[in-house]
Amino acid sequence: MYAAPSGAYVYAVHNYNEPNCCGGPNRPPSESSPQTSSVPSNSVTAINVATLQVGASFTPQPVAIGLNFAGPMVIGGNGKVGYVYLGLYWPPGGGYLYAVNLPQMTLNTTLNPPPNFNFGSNMAISANGDTLVDQCDGDVLNEPCGATLAVIDTATNAVTQTISNVPGNLSSVSPNGDAAYVVASAGGAASNLETVNLQTDAITTVVANEAISQVLYPPGGKDIFLLLSPGSVVSASPEGSAPNQLIDAGEPSNWLAVTSNGGTLYSAGKGGIWAFSTTTGLPVRQLVTSSNVAAFAVSPGGGTLYAVLGESLDLLIFNVSTGVIEATIPLPTECSTNPAANLTSAAIALSPAGKEAYVVVDCNVNTITPGTPAVAIDLQTRAVTGRIASTEGPALAVNPTSGYLYVSSSSGSVEVINVSTNQTIGTIPISANSIAFSPDGTTAYIAGSQAGVGGVAVVDASTLAVTDFIAGANGSGAESIAVTPDGTYVYVGGSPGRVISTQTLQVVGQFQSSGPIAIY
Repeated sequence: MYAAPSGAYVYAVHNYNEPNCCGGPNRPPSESSPQTSSVPSNSVTAINVATLQVGASFTPQPVAIGLNFAGPMVIGGNGKVGYVYLGLYWPPGGGYLYAVNLPQMTLNTTLNPPPNFNFGSNMAISANGDTLVDQCDGDVLNEPCGATLAVIDTATNAVTQTISNVPGNLSSVSPNGDAAYVVASAGGAASNLETVNLQTDAITTVVANEAISQVLYPPGGKDIFLLLSPGSVVSASPEGSAPNQLIDAGEPSNWLAVTSNGGTLYSAGKGGIWAFSTTTGLPVRQLVTSSNVAAFAVSPGGGTLYAVLGESLDLLIFNVSTGVIEATIPLPTECSTNPAANLTSAAIALSPAGKEAYVVVDCNVNTITPGTPAVAIDLQTRAVTGRIASTEGPALAVNPTSGYLYVSSSSGSVEVINVSTNQTIGTIPISANSIAFSPDGTTAYIAGSQAGVGGVAVVDASTLAVTDFIAGANGSGAESIAVTPDGTYVYVGGSPGRVISTQTLQVVGQFQSSGPIAIY
């Protein structure tokens, strides 16, 4: 499924009863995709997102006669032209690209490959839609060509140049089309990220010997985000330069928090709390040592930190500038016996003004009544003010506009609570792992499951109605979902994690992360 940049249409590629490799017979029913509509196999069909109506289809005709299959496609920046790959099972050595008029679903032209080059299914297009890059399929008349890229001018649909000796697999193209990025094996689990200058053909190593599992190039962005092995977690690289590694605490983080100005990133877990400079990527200080931080938050102004310790289940309040613990608040909880061993999850959320904190601590002990109510704390008096019945972690968040508390319940739903009256004002039928809000508070994004299906629910905060459900990305913990400050993307952790466009509600990228996510 491929989404147009405007989000008005998505395009589905149909392949029915795909043949086995090398001209063999059709796959048995247990291994093939049966035809469920009148749309021919190897076709691309337009679907109107607003009406969910199926529109016209385009069926590419192979240049050579043989068993073929429709492969991936990319869509130009204006959403009017799509490039569809058609591959051949037999005879070998055939791959073709078609430029398709998407509004009409008709053929614009069949692209001609350069000599000794076979179009492959690995292709990428610049965000402005001007430059298409295709990687050779790897076998032309039994000659290897997978190390060659073809650069295509989409205005003329002509190959303007080929670049040979490319040491990896094509990953993406920069937004303005001046560079391509490839990921190359460096031996074992390590990889290199290489940039290919599409004007000079120069190849430069940007990142060396890292366990790169995913490369994310946000549309129009200037940074490349790499997901690395646990312990180094995330690095950010300005376009064409070496990366700034943000987290290297030696072990995965349970919680992340970032100050409102983006200058300091806090990482909390079994090793305590570390503060990192987002400019240098280096640790600034360690606030807690040798303690398991079960939940963590930073005040809106960034001057105060709040941490729930797994060993004692106390809420600690830190002064950032001095590192001094200003208060220790014992949390009422059913984890009365050996809390460090019995603790299963914890979460903390602050009110928009930072005057109240809400904490959930959940245990897993047979003798303890399941369902541990959330605790409300007045941060000005630094006292527990009450408990909120029928709530249970790990999902906990406060709407930044209304101040209402959204918290997972023991009944497998999300309770929405007016904390000023301690009254439940609504219930959302989602079993939640984590919750995040759009910057204006009008929409809640809840990662979890609905009717046994994992995904992200999109909730209208004014009506509490589930307006959409994006299957496949259900988060992996209390901090495994985040929304970008401009509200355009939702990041959901998982294997793989998903990047979701809030405009189209389509998955526009994937990454590997089972840990927390922080965005600034």
